[in-house]
Amino acid sequence: MVNTLGLSRGDIIRAIEAETGAHFEEVRAYKPICPRPGNFVAMAKGRMLLVDLFAPDGFDESDIDMTFGLGTAQRAVDRLRAEKGAVHHESAE
Repeated sequence: MVNTLGLSRGDIIRAIEAETGAHFEEVRAYKPICPRPGNFVAMAKGRMLLVDLFAPDGFDESDIDMTFGLGTAQRAVDRLRAEKGAVHHESAE
């Protein structure tokens, strides 16, 4: 589980896209494979990837790590946090 507390869904999915090169699209709630909002899918390396960002505190990184290598999802979120911290820190000066 990758901790995402305090981060927006949009920022998280953009960070994952930047780390992996995959393009994710939000699946609307009416789709049978993803019955609730906050689910994003992408096709990459011949696999359908699902990132469930419904929970506000984290997501299961297994699809991303299995496709792009162990730790890929965590690196994406770590970079996002570093960028957010740097932006926040710079604006305080």
